[in-house]
Amino acid sequence: MPDYGDCVSRYLDSKIGDMAALHTSAINAQVELQPEMNDWDGALESLNAFIAFDPDDNRHWAKRGQVLEELGRPDDALTNY
Repeated sequence: MPDYGDCVSRYLDSKIGDMAALHTSAINAQVELQPEMNDWDGALESLNAFIAFDPDDNRHWAKRGQVLEELGRPDDALTNY
């Protein structure tokens, strides 16, 4: 009798990378669109999610600094550049 639990586990493991890439793409789209719509609070929230996912990506830290400047928080912005 086949071990269905093992089969399901292997299948889900194979899909984790796909789900992570999709999640990253969705957040990236939000990061690009929200500033264009002057949704600075939403952009900051999206950037925080992106940074939590990949804290070593300096592009998102710099973009976060720009968003903080737009929100009138220049002192906070400086720590992100």
